[in-house]
Amino acid sequence: MAWTKRIEKRAKRFGVWALRLFFRPEELRKADFDRDGVHKILIVRLDHRIGNLVLITPLLGAIRAAFPEGHVSLLVGARFSELLSESPDIDELIVLRDRNVFAHPIRFFRFLHGLRKRAFDLTIDASSVHAFSFTHGYFTHATHAPFRVGYDRKDSDLFLNLRVPRPKEALHEADFHLNLLRYLVDEIIEPPMRIPVSAMDRRRALQVFMNRGIGEHEFVVGMHLGGRRGKRWLVERFAALADRLRSEFGVRVVALWGPDEEQVIRLFRAETHTDPIMIAPNSVGHLSALIERCHVFICGDTGPMHLAVALDVPTIAIFLVEDFRRYGPRGPSHRIVFDPEGKVTVEDVLFAFRDIMKQSSPEAGGEENRKPCET
Repeated sequence: MAWTKRIEKRAKRFGVWALRLFFRPEELRKADFDRDGVHKILIVRLDHRIGNLVLITPLLGAIRAAFPEGHVSLLVGARFSELLSESPDIDELIVLRDRNVFAHPIRFFRFLHGLRKRAFDLTIDASSVHAFSFTHGYFTHATHAPFRVGYDRKDSDLFLNLRVPRPKEALHEADFHLNLLRYLVDEIIEPPMRIPVSAMDRRRALQVFMNRGIGEHEFVVGMHLGGRRGKRWLVERFAALADRLRSEFGVRVVALWGPDEEQVIRLFRAETHTDPIMIAPNSVGHLSALIERCHVFICGDTGPMHLAVALDVPTIAIFLVEDFRRYGPRGPSHRIVFDPEGKVTVEDVLFAFRDIMKQSSPEAGGEENRKPCET
């Protein structure tokens, strides 16, 4: 409710003020970090966005490699927690069901007590480098870990005792997270983003495709039409693109949509002429499995974009604002389509699609069954 949010924000401001009055910040030097004494690690990423969870997966993989005998836990919010429930890089997924202390105070403080009982040696605040999060800082400090690490931002000294200087150069968001570990460990691996998909979700996705008349070996182009305002490509252009892909390349087009996107999908349906398939996944695991079955995925700067990249599906990412260096897909399989005036055209996206097809053709060393039949 709106009133609880207002109270929560005021409580956070009061909390910072009170801590400044009565709490003396603790500060360690980088040389104080004892790698050999770290056995239990917690990463804090309380987020309700798919993309932000996907973006920390390289950090999880790097921590697993740096501390192969360590016990690695991840603290996440409830909404998309299943996304990382089968990650091989974590031993324990701790889910915060409700962080509203005012609505459920007893449950909240029991949760804090449970965190402290785990006796973590190292807690990493993996919130965004660009803005301090009171919630992340609070839960990081609440573990009472000897080493509490995060970026040096306004008020972070109240909660962290190892504060990492913010890099001056522009980095990809995944690299900002990796930089936290690089501050502690001289040499780290830099794994790509990866998301596991369960066998059950894979079976469900295959069955959904078969029920919609899509053969197991048909070439499928997936689309996600959603996105936050300012980052959403026009639905009419998605519709025109779907028609061109079907008529000129003979591919099957699958449009995926989620909660609060009913109006978008209705407009898409009204604007298309080639009857694309529209599917509303009922879980993030189901969404991942459906994207995994696509040969190419086309979308804006959204959570499903990061999922597609993490699932190693060639992705065409449509950016309408100039933050693709921070969030865009990386690697030779993907294409970023950007126009400085935000006027990305259907032809721009088709050019990127043809480029991917050229790369994946048998002559280029790609898989033959990934090449659609042109009509």
